[in-house]
Amino acid sequence: MVVVIVGAALQRDTAPAVRTQEVSLAGLPGFATASGSATVVIDGDDRSVAVALSAVEVPAGSHLEVWLLDDPIEQLVSLGELSDDAPHRVPPSVDLAVTPIVDISLEPDDGNPAHSGVSVVRGSL
Repeated sequence: MVVVIVGAALQRDTAPAVRTQEVSLAGLPGFATASGSATVVIDGDDRSVAVALSAVEVPAGSHLEVWLLDDPIEQLVSLGELSDDAPHRVPPSVDLAVTPIVDISLEPDDGNPAHSGVSVVRGSL
């Protein structure tokens, strides 16, 4: 009986803790009034980024996309089109220490998956 209690206590103590980090997103040139936040949630091996924006108008024929970038902006990882109702999953192969910048870009609906070069807001983890 004591072994079962100790085993249960050990199991609870070794469960991974959920960690969160909120990042402020500041408007970039051309989007000075835009702002927002990104919340990174790490739950064991599951990692996600949820984004909330304000004062951003998206022209017809375009959309906003969520990216993770490195500091010299040589590594760009798309997390997909911005969606208000769902966080964006971070692939297991992505190292958040290497790509700690959250970037939201304005992308034309042209089928080209590359970053347009037009960033609306950005913030660093």
